[in-house]
Amino acid sequence: MISEKEKNMIINSAYGRNSLWEKFRTFVLLQKNSDARFLYENHKKVKLLIRNSKKNELPKNVENGIFNRVDSKTERNSVWITNSVFAIASIFLIVSLLTFSFLKNRGIDTSPFSNEEVVLAEQETLASLKLISKIFNKTKDKYVVEILEEKVSEPINKSLKIIEIITTQKGEVK
Repeated sequence: MISEKEKNMIINSAYGRNSLWEKFRTFVLLQKNSDARFLYENHKKVKLLIRNSKKNELPKNVENGIFNRVDSKTERNSVWITNSVFAIASIFLIVSLLTFSFLKNRGIDTSPFSNEEVVLAEQETLASLKLISKIFNKTKDKYVVEILEEKVSEPINKSLKIIEIITTQKGEVK
């Protein structure tokens, strides 16, 4: 025999509405009792039927009862959001509101910089850009002279001369 409290626990577990501890207790009960297992499997089938049926095919009492749950601790009906997307969205909204209110009440200092600080920053920026320009120009010159002329074009020219010599000796190209 299964008590009324155990029946509610099994039904809530079949619909996925139990806490982790209650799910564990239900699992142990299902291993021991075949009547509990039969009740659990029947309610799992009903859950799948409800999930797979269209909303207009459900009777009104079933449609309204999907979101209602009997809380086993207080034996009162309470409305729970069964979709995790709504729960995540509500948590995100609460965290966003708390963060916004915290930052708004914090009083961030937005005083402008003095003219001397702006002029000094402009001078330092110009000096650093000139230095970077000099470094890039030296790098470009080194790239053109050392890499392109010595490492790339000289071997290509040598190869072309060898090909020209070979082809002119055979008399194919003049």
